[in-house]
Amino acid sequence: MLSKIKDIDKKKLVDLLRIPEIISIKSPIEEWIRIRLNFIENDSSVSIDSITKELSKLFYQINDEIIDLDERCFCFVRIYNLCLKLLNEDNFLVRKVWIFFEKAFELLIKDSAHQYRLTCNIIESITESNPHMGMLYAKKLNTNENRFFGFYKVLHTIIKKMGKIIIQN
Repeated sequence: MLSKIKDIDKKKLVDLLRIPEIISIKSPIEEWIRIRLNFIENDSSVSIDSITKELSKLFYQINDEIIDLDERCFCFVRIYNLCLKLLNEDNFLVRKVWIFFEKAFELLIKDSAHQYRLTCNIIESITESNPHMGMLYAKKLNTNENRFFGFYKVLHTIIKKMGKIIIQN
């Protein structure tokens, strides 16, 4: 099956499906959502309605089953980013995912003194789709040090994304 795929596409496929050992052990929920979203994104044989249905099903599963707010926020942001990529920004699911993310994020930062450690990956994911929103969410962190590290994460993500764009061109 892979013999009919171009080498560069094979590498992309393998990179998408490769699960770094340390990350999968350290944060299995984050890897689980990445894999699920990669499958949804790369199934080109499905319609927008089917994609919306799969994303919606995944959204409700996360909302019902993931208790930890940091993991829930991370998953919501990842779904939101894919929704923005594949669906219309005015889509009901896009708006609903963002509203649920905002509520979970507010609860997360209200209940934690270690906000940066918990929100680092979330801020990075927000920044991938909207750097301005990444800055706004980094600004919500509770101490100057946490905000500094939040802003640093935003800038690091922007620079990393720019490097990917330059390398791909």
